[in-house]
Amino acid sequence: MCNPLQFYVYKWRCKGRLSDVGLLKVLQSTNRYLSLFQVITMVEWVSAIVKLGSNAFAPKNKCVLDNTCFKLYYKVTTSFLMMSVMLLTGSLWVGKPISCIVGAPDLKDMFENYCLMTGTTTIYATNYNPDKNKYQYSNPYPGILPKAALTEPGYEERRHPWYKWTALMLFGLAGAFYVPRLLWKIAEGGRLNALRQDMGGKKLLSVEDRNNQRKLAVECFMQSRGRSNRFYCLAFFSLELLNIAIACTVMYLLNLVFQNQFLEYGLENLKLLLLKNEFARYDAMEKIFPKVARCGMQFFGPSGSVVSTEGLCFLYHNYLNEFIFLFLWFGLFLVVCATVLYITVTRGLTIFRSTRAAILHNKCSASKDVDINLITQSLGFCDWFLLNNLLSQITPSISHAVLQDIAAEIRKSTISDKSV
Repeated sequence: MCNPLQFYVYKWRCKGRLSDVGLLKVLQSTNRYLSLFQVITMVEWVSAIVKLGSNAFAPKNKCVLDNTCFKLYYKVTTSFLMMSVMLLTGSLWVGKPISCIVGAPDLKDMFENYCLMTGTTTIYATNYNPDKNKYQYSNPYPGILPKAALTEPGYEERRHPWYKWTALMLFGLAGAFYVPRLLWKIAEGGRLNALRQDMGGKKLLSVEDRNNQRKLAVECFMQSRGRSNRFYCLAFFSLELLNIAIACTVMYLLNLVFQNQFLEYGLENLKLLLLKNEFARYDAMEKIFPKVARCGMQFFGPSGSVVSTEGLCFLYHNYLNEFIFLFLWFGLFLVVCATVLYITVTRGLTIFRSTRAAILHNKCSASKDVDINLITQSLGFCDWFLLNNLLSQITPSISHAVLQDIAAEIRKSTISDKSV
């Protein structure tokens, strides 16, 4: 039976996400296995995941401040890392993170806690050669070899102390990938949203209001030409490079944490698919995140002498860690390559004024070629960059009128300069 106090506490923490009947069924089925805190935590994790998904796909009417490559870092990569953190931390409530086979059953709990905190070890052959490696086919599991193998050349012992920190490490990486987004919002300062106003939203405007907002946007844009727009442009390009630098730094730091094995992690997994020896392929997949490993512990016995005991430990979380970091390796590699290619192509092409004119004509096909050529010849690259972002936020009809007004302002300023 469910305690009435627990029922009302659950009901308050669930905040209407479950009906009374559904909540009572959940409590009756889980009350024998899970404590109050565990059930509440699981409900909150599930609701957080549902809320994250609903917010990601909900229709929004916000001003887009960046491009697709920028979103690959602070949206796709950060979301993947946060979902990985939820999986790793949420799996703590299903089973145990480690389970060990030890000779003395009375020491099982203490032995498992010790191995979880201090780490486990495996023994691998440095170079796979079935003719020379004596213990290659005598081990019961990849990485589980006799201690005598360490006395021969070609074998090394690897320690694995990092698997208990993977959730915290992934959370830190998620924060690192979101830093450029925060810096860009601070540097941008709402400038693009102030220029756009209501011209790109779903709000219906009268003709008078639309014309007033368009004239105000053109006036503000012409006044910000030069140094102000140059800072806007250079800040965005610098943060694009910062995204690449963070991704490369993350791969380098993970390589240090995983004892110089992460940089080749994805490539080795691709090579292993071509190996005909299934045992060798399986052995190499276990090098960073072993599922079965050896652990040893020393303690004082009843007589005061030092007693040593060893056992085999099963690391359930490494099933998740292996695939999480495999997807992370390929994801970072593809994201960095896509960003470098995008920056090289787009920035290289937009240096030419003819390319900028073609982009403006594609967005505002109704505009005259004379106006577009005048704008591209008069505006610098940074001014054009802000104008291009503004035109991407508003409707084509308003974009056509904005270009006409900007061309008219440029002609007025040219005539006034000649008269002076």
